[in-house]
Amino acid sequence: MADQNKSPEHKNIGRASTIWDTVILPNTDLILQWCEEGLIDNAICASLKISRATWYTALKEHSDFSDSVTRAKHIPNKQVTSALLERCLGIEYDETTKEPLINAILASLKHEARESVEAMIEKLPAAVRDALVTTKVVKKFIPADVQAMKFWLMNREREDWAKSGDEFSGNITVNLPGMYGEKGDIPPPTDGKELAGTAGPEDSSE
Repeated sequence: MADQNKSPEHKNIGRASTIWDTVILPNTDLILQWCEEGLIDNAICASLKISRATWYTALKEHSDFSDSVTRAKHIPNKQVTSALLERCLGIEYDETTKEPLINAILASLKHEARESVEAMIEKLPAAVRDALVTTKVVKKFIPADVQAMKFWLMNREREDWAKSGDEFSGNITVNLPGMYGEKGDIPPPTDGKELAGTAGPEDSSE
């Protein structure tokens, strides 16, 4: 009868602490941060100094913790997916050129005015003299990466892009504007025949 009257806290006295109690639970926030940063299970186990078996047991026995870990791991996965898609399609970005604000102002002044302004600039605080301003923005483009395209299609469109060695059953069409239409462009394929209106070497003497 005396044992039945003991409180739950009293019953737990003397219970051996587990790895969950002493290592995993106190570091839950840190573990989720590692998952968001892309660490794999092996790296997490090494950081916690526990075995993989202990890690997987904790995930199995604590479903809420396991769900949190799964959600945290999806974050870098989505980031990598977005980055891979950008490499498949090509990336357009702005390349900016910056220079000190004072230099930009002086460059816009005539020589006579520039000399008087330079004396005033010397009295300005360093933070103002060293402030940078964007003076040029150039549009840049990184072309699509064919290897990234292959990887994407083989994982998402496997039936249409069945791989046999290094060959694909599908076709990749790349359109390059102006490829054949401007001076210095790559000439189009002719299959061994001269294009209409062009002269071959044997016609040059005429």
